[in-house]
Parts: sequence; structure tokens; C-alpha cells
Amino acid sequence: MRGNFSQLQPDVFKKIVDVNILGAVYASLYALPYLMKTLGSLVFISSLSGITGLPESSAYCASKMALTGLAESLRLDLAGTGIHIGIIYIGFAQNDPEKRVLSTDGTLIPINRPYHITQKEVARSIVRMLQKRKYKVVLTPLGKIINIQKRMLPWLVQRELLFFKRRAKKMLS
Repeated sequence: MRGNFSQLQPDVFKKIVDVNILGAVYASLYALPYLMKTLGSLVFISSLSGITGLPESSAYCASKMALTGLAESLRLDLAGTGIHIGIIYIGFAQNDPEKRVLSTDGTLIPINRPYHITQKEVARSIVRMLQKRKYKVVLTPLGKIINIQKRMLPWLVQRELLFFKRRAKKMLS
């Protein structure tokens, strides 16, 4: 989702929540009996938006942060069962050229942003995470910096994001 919260239609927010949170919840609930039998893995795919709020992405950020809470809770709920719970924060990844995101009014718009990691690199990272049964993985140097800064200096992350938002607006003007 892209756009300012003040212009966001409630049904667009609901769609984002339904896909990103409820999609993960329903799949997890149905998979749980099989994961208990096989001692399998349940890994949530998040993004930098699951670490910090980003401008023009309120619904997306809220839903990805909710995945963090879900993963943390399930890790505690399922402790001792042998089921691996994980969450991976992808960052700015390559997308298929035809992929679209929702605008504030629900129309589909193209994703126009550079990426820092390819789809193959993301897939390899997920496989490594599963093999090592890691709980949390943050991809890309930018993601790692934001993750550390958010924990140590949250005010600095907010300041940097506002700076980049203003800079982007000037470039578009």
C-alpha cells in the first residue's frame, strides 16, 4: 500500500490486514497439526516495515509489525514442541515487473523503487534460515542498519526517514 494515511480508505486498510495478518494466521492454524507431527517450521515473511514505520505505508507497516508480534507469541506458545518459528525481514527486494500495490483509494499502482536484493538471494536466505532453524533474520545492509538503529537510537531512524521523505518530495516536484 502506498499513500498518506489521511487519504486512506478503510476498506483498503482492511484488505492489507486480511492479506498480511489473517492470511498468515489462517495458514498457520491449518498447518499446525502437521507441523506438530513433523516438527516442521513456520516462517513469517516480513519486511523492513515490520521493524519500523515507513512513510506512505501505514497499513502495510501495521500489518508487518503485527507479524512480529504473532511470531514472538507463537515462539512462546509452542516452546518445547519442536516446531521452529521464524520471521525474516526482507527489505527492498526485486519484484516481478507486473506486481502492483494498492493506493489509498484501492487502485493498483506499479512499484517504482530500486531494490537491494534479488528474488534468488531472498529464496537462498529463507532456505538457510530453515536449515539452521533461526528465529530472526534481517536481510540487506540497509535492513541491518535500520534494525540496529531502531533498537539503539529510535529517534535517529525517525529523523532519517523524515529527511528522505522530504528529499523524495523535492525530487518529484
